[in-house]
Amino acid sequence: MNDKILEKKAPIEVNNPKARVEDETFLFSMRLRVGGRPSGSAVIISGDGTATVSHNYRNSTRLYQFDLPYDAGKVLDASVLPCADDYEEGAWVVLTEKAGIWAIPEKAVILGGVEPPERSNVAPRRASSEAWDNGERQRSGLSGITRRTVQDEESEALLSHLFNEFLSSGEVDRSFEKLESSGSFERDGETNVFVRMRQALQTVLEHGEKLAAMIQLRELQNLISQNRSTSVGSTNSSLQIQMSGALWDVIQIVGERARRNTVLLMDRDNAEVFYSKVSELEDFFYCLDGELECVISPEQPSGILIQRLCELSNACVTIIKTCFNYKNENRLWYPPPEGLAPWYCQPVVRKGVWSVASVLLQLLNEISGLDMYAKLDLYNHLQALAEVLLEAYAGAVTAKIERSEEHKSLLNEYWERRDMLLVSLYQQVKDYEASHKVSIEGNKNQSEEAVLKITSHLLSIAKRHGCYKIMWQICCDMNNSELLRNIMQESLGPNGGFSYYVFKQLHESRQFCELLRLGEEFPDELTIFLKEHPDLLWLHELFLHQFSLASETLHELALTQSKKCTSVAEEKELEYVNSKLKLAERKHLLYLSKIAAVAAGEDTDSQAKVDRIEADLKILKLQEEIMKLLTPIEDKQLDEQQLLHPEDLIKLCLEGEGQELSLWAFDVFAWTSSSFRKTHRKLLEECWKKAASQDDWSKFFESSIVEGWSDERNPAEFEQHSTFPGFKTVLRTRSSNIRRGL
Repeated sequence: MNDKILEKKAPIEVNNPKARVEDETFLFSMRLRVGGRPSGSAVIISGDGTATVSHNYRNSTRLYQFDLPYDAGKVLDASVLPCADDYEEGAWVVLTEKAGIWAIPEKAVILGGVEPPERSNVAPRRASSEAWDNGERQRSGLSGITRRTVQDEESEALLSHLFNEFLSSGEVDRSFEKLESSGSFERDGETNVFVRMRQALQTVLEHGEKLAAMIQLRELQNLISQNRSTSVGSTNSSLQIQMSGALWDVIQIVGERARRNTVLLMDRDNAEVFYSKVSELEDFFYCLDGELECVISPEQPSGILIQRLCELSNACVTIIKTCFNYKNENRLWYPPPEGLAPWYCQPVVRKGVWSVASVLLQLLNEISGLDMYAKLDLYNHLQALAEVLLEAYAGAVTAKIERSEEHKSLLNEYWERRDMLLVSLYQQVKDYEASHKVSIEGNKNQSEEAVLKITSHLLSIAKRHGCYKIMWQICCDMNNSELLRNIMQESLGPNGGFSYYVFKQLHESRQFCELLRLGEEFPDELTIFLKEHPDLLWLHELFLHQFSLASETLHELALTQSKKCTSVAEEKELEYVNSKLKLAERKHLLYLSKIAAVAAGEDTDSQAKVDRIEADLKILKLQEEIMKLLTPIEDKQLDEQQLLHPEDLIKLCLEGEGQELSLWAFDVFAWTSSSFRKTHRKLLEECWKKAASQDDWSKFFESSIVEGWSDERNPAEFEQHSTFPGFKTVLRTRSSNIRRGL
């Protein structure tokens, strides 16, 4: 009989509680009602007068806390409306203390529901049931509550304990180590306690930004109404005057949708609903993106169209700049910005601003017949709108980079719209300058000052967002080298920054003198740029008294072989550098390299460089002599421009006929490096065979036998044969290599 023995397979687990026991009075004050829509839902009425709908959604429980008007009082009871079909549940209704009976639509419960927290001591987030009736937008407030793990709650408790100890004792006793060992800094798919605190603080302060922006927007609306009432006189009522602007139309659209999707707001005015939804200011920009054609119509007269666009532009700029100012005034309260994107950097805000900016841009470029002041007014509005839009893009890109998220597509969109806006703005500046050319033509200084005054703000935007094209064009059009140098100093960034762009433009336009002059003020930056352009690098190195580097650059340039190109730009560059170098010009470069090596000073390295340069000069001279002997007259010009490798040069000698060519092959070997000779032993053997084949060795042997040559005569007779000069060359090469260390 086999006994079954129980074994412990794992250590004892400690399960933390998922809820705590509330106060007895609180528990008994809660009431439960069941049977309404959504199917299977229930209403929980608590003693504090709130009603929460609980329902099952996708295998998880979700809560919706009913929003009451501020004067409705407490919820007294809840029930279900009768349905025409006895087999289906009706909608929930609640009885309020002061506002009577209110219905809770099923749609509001489903859209407004959030997941409950894991522990009951955390109150569920109040969610609004408003949603666009087209169902396209998902609100950030309806995304649910981030689940909190036991570790998160333990970390918060430990953090609170350590903070209280610090307040009482004023000492920090290994707090960082304790928090680290408790896992407070770990993320594992969830945000840790410190990140949540940063995000919460950021959200609170952003609510302050939105409130300040909403106040300024209200003042802007009042100012527009006041100005319109002054211009139209007293014939129209104040209400008609207020309702005649584009800003008012947008406010009405946003307020109407919010009111229509919230049962409790049905009796409110659209403008009142809009201004009360401070935390949902993004809806304003969402409307600009999706409903702009309802506010701005191409069929409208150009004057009215411009006026309405300027109103919307002012509204966008007012909202975002108010947030900028609020943040600057309260910057000490803000958490560290790393990884946090401000609310006005969200895609919905950027899309709304871009919708207005793109229409303004089209209007500025296409409408003709506008006077100077109207165009200047449009220019100022588009410039202000471009500034806030680009700031939003910059903040979004920065946050993605800091969070190590993919940002290439967003960055490309940022650059594309930056260039489109700023290039168009600068074209308007040039048109404005052309229209006033007559009045400022007589005074060049006054002309430059006028253009600089108009473009100063545009130039600052271009510098802020790295639009090098506009920065370069402004400096070139003004012919102001001092301004160019100042901007280059201010815009030093990665990969050379604006300086690299200037160097590239000067090089492409073949302004080499201006390019090298900039090396006086930007020596390191120009050195990096000219690494790709050795034909100019050696001049810059000589200016910096870097003679050894200049000698190496000249030596490499003189022996540069043509190579295959991967782009048209590289092909043009190589054609310019290499194809015009004849053998005579290459020799001149080698002479310059030798002079620079000598100027570098007398040491072992410089002498070795001089010897190598002299050897390459010898090889070039040999190539000239070989080409004169081998090349037909009509092909001389082509061959003079072609630099042959020593191996190819030796093979030409072997292919030719004549004793002189055989001897020149040995001369080429003599002036190459020892590594070349080691790797081309078989080629050297071919040279010996070629030289030996020039003489009749059988006749030489017969003569020595018939005439009875002595040992003293044999060497003398051998010197008359072609093999002997090659032998002398080999001996000379060996002794020269020993002396030069090659």
